Amino acid sequence: MTLNEAITVIKDRLQQMDELYNKTVFDEWAIIRVEGSRGRILTYEGQRREDFTHSFPAEVKAFGPELLKSSQIPADMRPGRTSTPTSSSADRCSSSATTPRSP
Repeated sequence: MTLNEAITVIKDRLQQMDELYNKTVFDEWAIIRVEGSRGRILTYEGQRREDFTHSFPAEVKAFGPELLKSSQIPADMRPGRTSTPTSSSADRCSSSATTPRSP
């Protein structure tokens, strides 16, 4: 999957979740690349681009080792088309480096 394809899939899934929950579920998201204790922002959508860019190096150092040893494989985290959304649907997505919106 290319970066542009991933961005399209993410935007589609976020729109589906917003429709299922009847509200915005995530107001920001990013695709990052982590190598050792360093990271790079590949794309970011949200209102705090400057804050995110500024704090990202310190945050990735904290999360880098955990991400590298994780046994999770990135996957399509969309809720089933006939399923009722649950908080765990959003939790799984937030564990993939997405920030949930405060209630």
